[in-house]
Formats: sequence, C-alpha cells, structure tokens
Amino acid sequence: MSRRSSGTRRRLAWLALLLLVANGVLFAAATWPRLNSLRRAESRAKEVSTRRAALEKVWAQATARKELLARNRSDIESLSRDHLKYRNEDLFGTQREIERLAREAGLKPKKSTYSISKVRGTDLVRCDVTLPLDGSYSNLTAFLARIESAKRFLLVEQMALSQEDQGAKMNLRLSAIFKDGDTRAAQ
Repeated sequence: MSRRSSGTRRRLAWLALLLLVANGVLFAAATWPRLNSLRRAESRAKEVSTRRAALEKVWAQATARKELLARNRSDIESLSRDHLKYRNEDLFGTQREIERLAREAGLKPKKSTYSISKVRGTDLVRCDVTLPLDGSYSNLTAFLARIESAKRFLLVEQMALSQEDQGAKMNLRLSAIFKDGDTRAAQ
C-alpha cells in the first residue's frame, strides 16, 4: 500500500464519517419534531381523557342529586297531601296535644316556648317547641313512645337530661310540621 492510497482512504473514511454524521443530523432534524408532536398529542389525549372522566363523574353526581331531589320533592308532596294539616287549623291543637301526652306519661310540663319558621323551598311551616319537663326516665320513654304514635307529624330534635333530688329534669325540643297557608285557599 502506498502512501497515496492510505491518504485517500483516510479522506474517504473522514468523508464517510462526515456523511454519516450529516445523515444522522438530518434524520434527527426530520424526525425530532414529529416525535415531539406525537408525544404532545399523547399528552393531550391523556389530559382530555382525564378531563372527560372528571366531567362524567360530575355528571353522574349531578344526575344522582337530581334524582334525589325529585324523590325528596315527591316525598314532601306525599307527606303534605297525606299527613300534614294546615297551620291555622291545627297549630294550637298540636301544642295542647304535646302537653297532654307529657302529662299522660307522668311528666310535669313547665312553661313551654314556641317559635315558627318556614321550611325553605317548600310550602311547609315548622313549629319548634321547647318543653321543660320534670319526671323520671321511664316517664320520658313513655312520652317519647306516645309522640311516636301520635297522628301528627312530630320530630324530637333534642333532649337534655339532668338529675335532681326529686327526680329528673328534662328539656325537650320538638318540631311539628304543618302546611302553610289557609285551608279555604287550598279548596
């Protein structure tokens, strides 16, 4: 091998290496943007999928709440139609019945207080009754059983008990629910 041919071979090798590097650079320049574009598209697809799943979850919750509200509205209408009386015709009778049920159970009702408020979103009125009572625990359970079996819609909201020498002192908060308005207007 002569010196000339080895120099030529070196130049050809460098030229081949340079062409190989240039080809690699051109290949990278041509494929890199597509590769990045593909990665961005995959990333956007994942993000859209995550958003869709979140929106479907929110939609399912909204649908469930809508169904619950419809059932509640139906229950309120059924309760109102079948079990509740108008406030102007039954308020005082209910107050007297609560005190009568307490006396029949062996309790001694003290001065009770009443407050009336509208039930938001309905045509119902709530009468909160705070009733201080003296008696025994068995008298209280008998009274609660009588409240439960009463024909009126009464709720026991809160009970507070304390013991004294002569027995127990109780403070009971009940609620009675009525239709608002006038019976003549409903007919």
